[in-house]
Amino acid sequence: MTMTHMLRQTKNDQSGAASMIIVVFMTIILTIITIGFLRLALNEQRVSTDDDLTSRAFYAAESGIEDARRAIRENLGGTLTDAELNADTCDVPSPARYTDVLSSQAEFDIGYSCMLIDFTPESIRSDLSSANQTRQYEINPVNPSGGTTNIGTIRLEWHMDAPAPDGDGDVGAGVNLRGGQTNIPRFGNWSFPAMMQVSFLNYPTGSFGRADIRDLSVWLSPGNGGGTTGNVMPGGNPNAAIDGEVLVASCANNNNDFACSMEFDMSGLPANRQLEMRLTNLYRPTSIEMTMETPGGAPLLFDEAQAVVDVTGRAGAVFRRVEAILDLSSPDLLPDFAIQAGSDICKDFAFTDDPLDFRGQPDTSCQF
Repeated sequence: MTMTHMLRQTKNDQSGAASMIIVVFMTIILTIITIGFLRLALNEQRVSTDDDLTSRAFYAAESGIEDARRAIRENLGGTLTDAELNADTCDVPSPARYTDVLSSQAEFDIGYSCMLIDFTPESIRSDLSSANQTRQYEINPVNPSGGTTNIGTIRLEWHMDAPAPDGDGDVGAGVNLRGGQTNIPRFGNWSFPAMMQVSFLNYPTGSFGRADIRDLSVWLSPGNGGGTTGNVMPGGNPNAAIDGEVLVASCANNNNDFACSMEFDMSGLPANRQLEMRLTNLYRPTSIEMTMETPGGAPLLFDEAQAVVDVTGRAGAVFRRVEAILDLSSPDLLPDFAIQAGSDICKDFAFTDDPLDFRGQPDTSCQF
């Protein structure tokens, strides 16, 4: 073998080795890319499956809310007893028509694993999604410690997001008609939190006549007021000093859940009189919360006003929890702006820009 032939053979061996290295390197790269795509596809499939199971678990919880709603409606009609409605356990109502298993098929496995129904919540909460909505609640206090159920104070809070129309970080001075101010902003110019109209009505717990009913109404203007009232119902009779007045509430950005508050002194209400409250938000949508305490400051619970339903839905190994607040108010309450009277009613309509025309001036135009 000549020297030239040996050199040519060496070069061929080196070229073959380099090609083999390139092939191995490219194979490794393609393998890594393939594995990466497979992992991405598996993750996408896992996310899609989790989203699907999450949606199924959510709708299972919603189904549990509807089962609880129907059970509560039947309980209000006297069909079910309190023992058949769960309270602090996860069991569903005992009649066979209610079940926590929505699908037992292996590919679905959907149901709700826990249902809690609280008929005596520590607060009344409601979202008033538009202006001029009304909520009416029967106030039946329950003392969780077994002590007195006499009401000392009722605290109303509203407006989750406090604006600052005057630029200083609070909600402004508000509208105070008791200090001689008579100009209320027009509806379109209202830049404050909602004004609340609160009406109290009380009557004997036994049999009574129309003359035994006592009622009082106040309007709560958002501002920098003290946020407290005097005795609202001394002896069950309306406090003439505040009946029909506009009171300035306490509103500020103070890191609380709600911006505005008013605390009503209810210590003068006798224990043998039933109390009802009617709330209307004026000018703006709002959210409200009510709590109450004994004269000594111990918290009281609300009975027969709202039910808090807490349901956990299940789809396979995925769980979703949903809470709903159900009003238990009587469905035959008077509608908003209704008038009820025992005799003839005369209606006299007037259009004016003068607020003084709406301050209960006597009208002699109606003749019977």
